[in-house]
Amino acid sequence: MHVAFSDESNWNRGRYRSIAIVTADVNVARSLHKELSLAFDRSFSFKKCDSSRFFDNALKILDILFKYLGNLRIDVLVWDACDSRHSFQGHDVIENMHYMTRQLYKNTLSRWSHETEWFLYPDQTTFMNWDKIVYKLHAPWHSIDKEFDLLKTKPENKYKICKVEDDCSDEVFCILQIADLFAGLARYSYEQYDNFNKWLKDQEGAQDLFDDNAYTLSNAMKYRYPILQKLLKESRSRKLGISFNKNKGLSTPNPSNPINFWFYHSQGDYDKVAIKKKVS
Repeated sequence: MHVAFSDESNWNRGRYRSIAIVTADVNVARSLHKELSLAFDRSFSFKKCDSSRFFDNALKILDILFKYLGNLRIDVLVWDACDSRHSFQGHDVIENMHYMTRQLYKNTLSRWSHETEWFLYPDQTTFMNWDKIVYKLHAPWHSIDKEFDLLKTKPENKYKICKVEDDCSDEVFCILQIADLFAGLARYSYEQYDNFNKWLKDQEGAQDLFDDNAYTLSNAMKYRYPILQKLLKESRSRKLGISFNKNKGLSTPNPSNPINFWFYHSQGDYDKVAIKKKVS
């Protein structure tokens, strides 16, 4: 039996938005959960990572996580809300979140054995319809855009999803804090690409004294940049294949690697965000 823990970052605001999933065998997850729960006594949130307390917790999460990398996966999907797929008035933000969630789960669960049974633990939200997500995850490709009706049709459970616990809190399920951290870092890396690179040069003593586009280091940047730096440093030393400059943000060219950052691009002219339905 395997488990999947997921969380999002800025799903309905800002240019860059993201979802992260942590997947593992249930016994690995139990051990990881226990170690995280003993490491610190407060719930972690990337949004609050503008103080030393949450900065220290983020570093502890990364240190613990890297010990388990051979036995779990982290997959993160990032999208640009200002690209051609999204940038028109009236698009349905909630329906798009359902779509992106389905894309990431389909991609992630497919990387494990087809015989794997899954229990899903998404972070608690009030707007996500998990019956609909799971139904469309299993539905044939030609019917996924149709209105679903659980009473009329029930597609084959090809991903062997046994249960969705859709009222989860990271205070109870500590692994959600990993999903929170990676969703936040992924989105933040695209927002802060230029300034982060300038900051890196400052750290190396190679800053450009004649740069007219100087940045001001905010409190959030002061604590978040070193976390991003640590992730990139660990990626290089462990040969995780995470790129930063290729897409001007975190990406993983080889998606089979244990930490996979995936930047979503439109699949074609047919791939458009649903338009929000008018309430009559």
